[in-house]
Amino acid sequence: IQQFLDIPDDFTTVQFRYDGVKGVASIDPDMPKHIHLFIRDSMKKFHSNHDCFEVCKLSAPRPIYLNRQAILLLSYRQISDSSFLILQQQNHLTLIRSLLRNSDAEKLILEKVPSWFLPKDIHDANIDFIHEPFFRQLLINSCLQSTRDLLQRTRIQISSNKGRNMFGIVDEYNVLKPDQVFIQYTILGRDRNNNKSKTEILDQCKVVITKNPCHHPGDIRTFIAINHPKLEHLKDVVVFSQQGDRPAPHDISGSDLDGDEYLVVWHEDLVPNKTNNSSPYDFDSQIPADNFPQSVTRDAINNTILRIAEQDCLGRLSNLHLAFADKLGVDDAKRRAEDILSTIELAGAISQEVDSGKTGYHPLSEDKISRLNNVLENKRPDFMDNPSLEQYESPYILGKLYRASKKTLPGWNRLLRYHRHLRHLQVRTRDDLEEDDDEEVRNNDEEAKIELDQSLLDVVDRQHSGYRECAHFAKTLASVYRQEIFEILNLYGLSHESDLWCRNVINGLTGELEDTAYTELEQLVNRTRTRFFNYQIIYCEKGKCHDDTPVSKLCDICRKRQQSVVVACYDVCYAGEYASEQAPILSLPWLFAAPLLQHRIDKKSPSSEGLLSKAMKKALDKLVSVQHRLRLDGWILRFQTSGKCFVGEADVDLTVCAFIEILQQCIGSKKYPHWSWIVSRFVRNTSSFVLKSEQSTPTDEWELILRSHKIDEYDEYAGLLISMDWTEEEDRVMHDYFQNILDICFDKGRQTNDIGFLNISEAVILLLQKMAINETII
Repeated sequence: IQQFLDIPDDFTTVQFRYDGVKGVASIDPDMPKHIHLFIRDSMKKFHSNHDCFEVCKLSAPRPIYLNRQAILLLSYRQISDSSFLILQQQNHLTLIRSLLRNSDAEKLILEKVPSWFLPKDIHDANIDFIHEPFFRQLLINSCLQSTRDLLQRTRIQISSNKGRNMFGIVDEYNVLKPDQVFIQYTILGRDRNNNKSKTEILDQCKVVITKNPCHHPGDIRTFIAINHPKLEHLKDVVVFSQQGDRPAPHDISGSDLDGDEYLVVWHEDLVPNKTNNSSPYDFDSQIPADNFPQSVTRDAINNTILRIAEQDCLGRLSNLHLAFADKLGVDDAKRRAEDILSTIELAGAISQEVDSGKTGYHPLSEDKISRLNNVLENKRPDFMDNPSLEQYESPYILGKLYRASKKTLPGWNRLLRYHRHLRHLQVRTRDDLEEDDDEEVRNNDEEAKIELDQSLLDVVDRQHSGYRECAHFAKTLASVYRQEIFEILNLYGLSHESDLWCRNVINGLTGELEDTAYTELEQLVNRTRTRFFNYQIIYCEKGKCHDDTPVSKLCDICRKRQQSVVVACYDVCYAGEYASEQAPILSLPWLFAAPLLQHRIDKKSPSSEGLLSKAMKKALDKLVSVQHRLRLDGWILRFQTSGKCFVGEADVDLTVCAFIEILQQCIGSKKYPHWSWIVSRFVRNTSSFVLKSEQSTPTDEWELILRSHKIDEYDEYAGLLISMDWTEEEDRVMHDYFQNILDICFDKGRQTNDIGFLNISEAVILLLQKMAINETII
């Protein structure tokens, strides 16, 4: 399969359809060579002569996201609120850093765009991803898409090496005991080329596993992951034991291992240790079966599908469950009336509704659903953001996460004012009263010009007669490509090409339709690349260049012609008549990134590496030159005890002083109760911290002395601050300082479950967002 489909990465499991058979197959090293596939009787669904082996999905390292149902159940299992708030803050931080540091921007873009789009060595071309117009559109789209998911769906990503989305398979060797699983995962993100050959096996590690949809308290279960030599050939799957009173997967939302995927988490903050697994829902309860005639006609099939589509109410029931769980609790088992389900019973009804497409049975009629709505008295928790119903502030974790996410919206929406083609991405809530300044928006539109990278144009002589021929072809190619992109956008209701490249489902495009749009994009790219390369090889005077000849192997004439065409494509899209259109299409030249960037390989790093230090310098200049006030007396810092008794002094680097001055102005003035402790701990943790003399009082009890004082014209300390050099090294140091102070907040928040520490980390992250968007903070 791997060779036939030309798949570069190894896999161990495949979901397939073949000859009326449906199921999952995994590698067995002990299988006799003359046998290619073992099929169980239970996998045979119907008789067929269709002998094409259809690959539905392959096992692979897939990222994992928590959703509202999983968070509810984990919270019920006594995972602390601070754990979820820290994870969400880290998600926001990742997005913000993509607009501050080029390496983070590159990582986010490569995660979003398809693997067949950009060359693997694009990092070596040192593109300024943050400011390059096309890639900046992708960045902003990705940031707003993720922000919307965090706000509206509480979709929180877990670190790729702390959890995965995995196929579930059974232990064919019968070596796992009940409540044991085997997990070997591919390690991601440790090198720039993302080498997928390195794996790690979890051994004696507690994990938590669930499957969507998960509503019942028993749907989320803990297991012990162990290592066993018999299973070491399996990776990126979770292997369940076949021992025990009942199959472990069946306890998790009633799954059956015929292609089900599981959320598998071993993140230490998210694995329940204080509670045991709840009793699972009885998924074997009898469901009335539809009576079909012995001879099933096409009309009967059509009518059944229409009836299922008309009666599908899974989304409404899931929303009802969220509201019931918030008001009554996830484990509520008490009926308010004879025909009113409890939260637990509603979770069971949802599991039956999930299977209604196969069974034809819907557990709740419209009348019963209406009566369930009446229990809620037309009120919904604020995180559901239902404009037609009365809202109340939910005191539980989903409400806390929702209100925390809302605080980032003003910044992201302000960013869109500078990008008129992306304003459809704006995220609004019911009580969002901020209105755009029409005059400001118009001014931003007038000033928004597509910036050209002159170094990409200067590699060819655009006055040469040969270039004019290439430019004519490029214009034709751009016209056709542009028209076909707009056809895809219009067909699938998308607003901008970045929605397509980032798979942004803002317009409700999901599932098979989204996959189809993506497939059409890939086909368009293949056609466009074929046109491009065919044009070049037709004229190969040496007759040795072909459409699959690498750029480095082309003859000199073809290389120059290819470079001329791709430069002409860049010129047409970025500076030609199409650039001034309402929605310019900028992706075309990047389909040929290898020839476009060939001359840029291993050149100087982009200047956006200093964006953070640039904002910090502006803030420091304003503190000294405009406000004339500082909080420290110099680079020798003075400390006191909590009783205000002076205890000692310490030397620190001048960059530490600059960092403290700025954060004290922006955050310390807001009277956070734990701020003094946080900033004092930060100072003591810096590598430049050196005590001036031995002291009897432990430094852990020291508190930094901060006092506002006016700068005079002879202030040596202020002069040193204002004359600091802000190089790439200082930029790296400032990033480290921000990470250090956030780590202190996160660690203390985990230890104490005191949200006060996370209020400070939230303020720090919002400060970074302001720097990323405005490039200044004061």
